[in-house]
Amino acid sequence: MTTTIQLVINGNQVEGTMLELAQMLGINSDVMVQKIAPVVINQEEKSVKFVEFFGATLESHIKGGKLFVSELNKLRHQGNDYRAMIRLYHDLVNAPTAGWAKRRQLLLTTSAIWRYTFKKHSSGLKYQIKAVTECDDCGEFAKSMVDRMIAEKLWVA
Repeated sequence: MTTTIQLVINGNQVEGTMLELAQMLGINSDVMVQKIAPVVINQEEKSVKFVEFFGATLESHIKGGKLFVSELNKLRHQGNDYRAMIRLYHDLVNAPTAGWAKRRQLLLTTSAIWRYTFKKHSSGLKYQIKAVTECDDCGEFAKSMVDRMIAEKLWVA
């Protein structure tokens, strides 16, 4: 069974098999089918990718989410406690404005997920995170983070 591939080159759509397209483009088809050595990702690189995902996901739910995760990560590497983030936390929650309670709960959930991932896998934190996944306000964020933690094997069964 041959599979056809469609490419758009300079606005023109070209269709054919991999071999036909390779020949048309002047590429040696043997080069295209060579096996590539598997990429080994060490723990620190895996951690960085998770942190980037964490920040991007939080940013989609609260403005300043990437900054919040960046600061959490900085503190993780420096060994400082979370008191250094009090000002940022209050700026993001912005209590007198509408929606402050939802933002506060989102940051509390973020903190729980962060501590569960990077500090300790406690059953209390896991229970707290699982409860939030059922919440209408923060559930979407918590569910996406739990799904990613399961994929990264960070969610201990």
